[in-house]
Amino acid sequence: MMDPALAQAMVDGFAALALLAYALRVGGHGPKSAVQARLRFVFLLAGLFYGLRALFHFTGAAGFEALTLVLAGALPLGGLLLAEQLLRRHAPRALKVALLAGALTGPAAALFRSAAWAEPALAAYVVGGLAAVLVLALVRDRTSLTTAENGALDRMTAGLMTVAALAATDFVDAFPVGLSGLGVLALVHGAAGATIGGRGTAAVLAVALWLAAGAAAGLGLSAWTDFARLAAVVLAGLGALAVLLRLQADHAEARRLSLLRTLAGAETSSLEAFLAAATRHPSLSDLALLEEPDIGAYDAETLARAFEASPVLGAGQVADPATRLTRDAREQLADLLRRHSASHAIRITTKPLRLALAATEATRTGDDVVELLIFQRLAAAAAERSAR
Repeated sequence: MMDPALAQAMVDGFAALALLAYALRVGGHGPKSAVQARLRFVFLLAGLFYGLRALFHFTGAAGFEALTLVLAGALPLGGLLLAEQLLRRHAPRALKVALLAGALTGPAAALFRSAAWAEPALAAYVVGGLAAVLVLALVRDRTSLTTAENGALDRMTAGLMTVAALAATDFVDAFPVGLSGLGVLALVHGAAGATIGGRGTAAVLAVALWLAAGAAAGLGLSAWTDFARLAAVVLAGLGALAVLLRLQADHAEARRLSLLRTLAGAETSSLEAFLAAATRHPSLSDLALLEEPDIGAYDAETLARAFEASPVLGAGQVADPATRLTRDAREQLADLLRRHSASHAIRITTKPLRLALAATEATRTGDDVVELLIFQRLAAAAAERSAR
């Protein structure tokens, strides 16, 4: 038999991981918009709730349970604050007062956990409060918002609808495991700008069920409740992984765009001024400029000929036998890159030979080095102006 508490802890833990990872990503460096600030607050609140609930189910400590009940009462109110910001208007006063008053059911349930009314009252408030926020988003005036704002609200509404529908399972003992964490994963995935669609959802469910069936067979579990718990854990794990991969891709794209903005705004009146501006970006902070005196141990003519096909060569290209490089050029470039812990060699000028060696995660090591090609052209133009 699969331990119900362990299954719940894993589902909630995956939900907390996704929420907190997204909150930290939104709260990265740089100025925050009002929407980002409120989104970060709500996701941190929800991430703390699911993290504490995971700890409660894993340890059984009553203190964690009390904290989760208090935070559960605050979740609908947090959802309302986010919806107001996305809608760019205030919610009806009656709804605000109702959700604010209803948030007290959380502390009340924590204080009177043994009372028969405590859990049903909290469940009714959480599900009803989320449903009210959902209705507020659904009946909005779409013409008052931009296409992007309506798209963001549509994704949030779909996720919130899933959360509201699955939240009831957290309070019903007939369910083998509470499933609201799965709804939260859908909400975070939508907030990250991803759309999966009907076919994608069906594919993910099929994979989760297949993996759960294999795990159940391997562990010798035959009860449907055990299979349901395994399926929920696998689905939560896949959902958290999808969110993390999405955030990683968004981070890489943001770094790439940031580098392009830095290059576009760099001064090109001289090579020294351009490099001073370009190396302020983290992706180029370790860039090394080598001139002919610095590469005296190497054959300058051999190195110059190596860049005839492309002014930018990555470590992968240097090591690839298919790249048109002589043996001497390959060995010398590989040694240069290794000595400077660089991923790319960039020819700035040929006469005299100037090379820039960069170790950057904002670009790939294959053929797609658009950012470094732009850097090379700007650096070459700046060097030409310096020589005049």
